[in-house]
Amino acid sequence: MCGDRIELDVALDDEGRIERVAFQGDGCAISQAAASLLSEELPGLTIEELQAMDRDDVIDLLGVDISPMRVKCAVLAEKVAQDGAEIYFGERDDERSVIED
Repeated sequence: MCGDRIELDVALDDEGRIERVAFQGDGCAISQAAASLLSEELPGLTIEELQAMDRDDVIDLLGVDISPMRVKCAVLAEKVAQDGAEIYFGERDDERSVIED
């Protein structure tokens, strides 16, 4: 494991849509770029739309070919966001989810 780390903060509006996203983390250029692009892509989406995203959506955001060994780096932020959605809906007991690549 390479040790990449991403933390996302997500604010919802009164209608349950993602209003703002901020991230911080340490890691390779791919994981950090994907987190940055995802933080720009998520505002305006519902939690359900976030949960429906898959790895191809994030890889498409990056706009470059990703080797199979680096896909985990590219989708780290998406997985963190989706784990947060599970916590929000009570599908996960953790208040803080840690996912490392």
